Order: sequence, then structure tokens, then C-alpha cells
Amino acid sequence: SYAVSNNGVFDVDVPPGQYQAFVSRGFEWDSYEQDIVVSANETTTIDATIAHVVDTTGLVAAEFHQHCLGSIDAQVPVPRKVLENAAEGIELAVSSDHDVVTDFAPYLDELGLKPFMSVMPGDEVSYEGIGHFNVYPMPVDDADPFKNDGSRLWWMKTVPEMFATMRYIAGDPVIVRDLDVGGDD
Repeated sequence: SYAVSNNGVFDVDVPPGQYQAFVSRGFEWDSYEQDIVVSANETTTIDATIAHVVDTTGLVAAEFHQHCLGSIDAQVPVPRKVLENAAEGIELAVSSDHDVVTDFAPYLDELGLKPFMSVMPGDEVSYEGIGHFNVYPMPVDDADPFKNDGSRLWWMKTVPEMFATMRYIAGDPVIVRDLDVGGDD
């Protein structure tokens, strides 16, 4: 089991047994591990301290390719994905669900993370027979949240027509060819 939080405090129920606890906060921090025994009807407390070990002054930790519940290949609820980004030290989280524009912004306030990270809605356009193109930023229309979703971005279009459609919708977006050749992105 694993847990994420917006403040480093966890309350996790697990069956009695022996465990190895790991605490991390992304690549800028060291990690903590401890063997623990959880007894029935008792609380086991772990007081972990981790140190900031990589100086990233002047840099921004960003994640430009990630999927959550809006994508056909992920089962991670959007709020949890935002928490995972924060827990790993991501300062700019860009959504890239397959053919869906997901907006992380509403969850920043809800989770108290707005002072610590920025978000950008994107889309991984899944072009038939060629692969994927990550496009960001993509506009979010609160009145019609599904306005820019779906295969209509690429269905029955040539690659130049698809690019023209993405540029029309998003203005002057960054378009990145996803070169994940392993099949799972």
C-alpha cells in the first residue's frame, strides 16, 4: 500500500504484520526506510525525517507526460494525481490524458497546494496509426468541459490537418511527439 498527502502526515490502515516503510519526497530529497511491526488493534507511529539534498535553485521540476482517470490507460483519480505530483516535488504539473483535456487547477486550492505548484492542461492526441502527440497548454472551457476532447482532433485527418486543428484550438501550443516505443506511456 502507498499513501500521499499534502502535508507529510499519514494515517494508513494495514493488516497486522511485518512491513518495510519508505518515505520519500522526490529526487531532491533523500529517503527514509524502516522495518516495522504492526500489531492488531494498536497504532504504530513512524517519525521520519528526510533532508533536502539536491540544490535546484533556478530550476523548475516539471512533469509533462502523465495520465490519470481521464485517460483510457490509467485509473488514478485526478486529486490523487495532483497529490502525487506535489509529493514528488513537481512544481509544474502538465496533464496529458489520451484525447482528453484534464484540468488540475481546481484541485490545487482544494488540496492547499496552490503556493507550491503550478499546473497546465494538456492533451495527448492519439493519432491513428502514427502514435501520440502531447499538446500544451490546451484551453479549458468551464461552460463546456468536453469541448476539446476526443478523436475529432485527428479522426480522418492528415497529420498536417491534425496539427492545424491543434494550433487552431490551442493558439500557439507546444507540440511534442511522444516517442514511447514500449507501448505503455
